[in-house]
Amino acid sequence: SEAKPVAPIEDDAMVKARMFADEIGEIADILEVQLISSDILEKLRKADSRRSHHPLPE
Repeated sequence: SEAKPVAPIEDDAMVKARMFADEIGEIADILEVQLISSDILEKLRKADSRRSHHPLPE
């Protein structure tokens, strides 16, 4: 049986591409979590400043 030199290179590239995609996916998940938490922090900050500008009547 003849070994095709092209196939192993394609397989290697596919493996690398899949690993790369997994890493990007993990990074995207981390960034998404950071974006969500910073969005929440921003909302809390705005709510906080609103509270200090307009103190609740006692």
